[in-house]
Order: sequence, then structure tokens, then C-alpha cells
Amino acid sequence: REFPELAAFNRACEARLSGLVDPADFEASAVICLQTRTGNELLCLDWFQDQALEGLKHGMHDGASAFRIAAGTRPQDLVDAVQSLTDRCRVKSFLASFVDLSGPAFS
Repeated sequence: REFPELAAFNRACEARLSGLVDPADFEASAVICLQTRTGNELLCLDWFQDQALEGLKHGMHDGASAFRIAAGTRPQDLVDAVQSLTDRCRVKSFLASFVDLSGPAFS
């Protein structure tokens, strides 16, 4: 079970990466659901990416050997998190769905 705003945001990420569907309606739905659920009209799409970054930081350092990277994770956040890993990190595999793994961050 996933919150409606996360479902809409995941679909927006999928649409943006596939290029087959305009993600704007999914993004708008995600923000409206988020604002309604939290009662905070100031939240926007950045909230999803900020949450993905926090999950990335915690997931890489919590001792798990496998880690799922959240949809919409900013490419530079992923690069920065991997560069900050220490020898104590146990992550051996990553699973990423609807994450942009192209562009200048990975050059």
C-alpha cells in the first residue's frame, strides 16, 4: 500500500523517463494529494526528491546489503551519497525504478 501522492509521483517519474506521456498531470496530482494529506500548501515536487535523498542516506548506512533507490532521486544526490560511503557500508546491490541515471552527474 502506498500513499496516493507517492503513486502519482512514481507514475510521473516513469512518464518523464519514458517520454511517452506528459508527466505534468501526474505531478500536479502528486502535489495536490501531498498538500491535502499534510495540510501544508507550501509543499511541492521538491519534497518528494528531498524525501528520496533522506531515504538514500539512511538506506546506505543502515547495514542492509541491498537497497532500493526511490523514484525521482536526483542524479547528483545519488552520486554524492555513493561518494560519501565508508568501508563500513554493507550495500552490495541497488535496485532503482524510475530514477534518471543519465546526464552530467554520471559523466
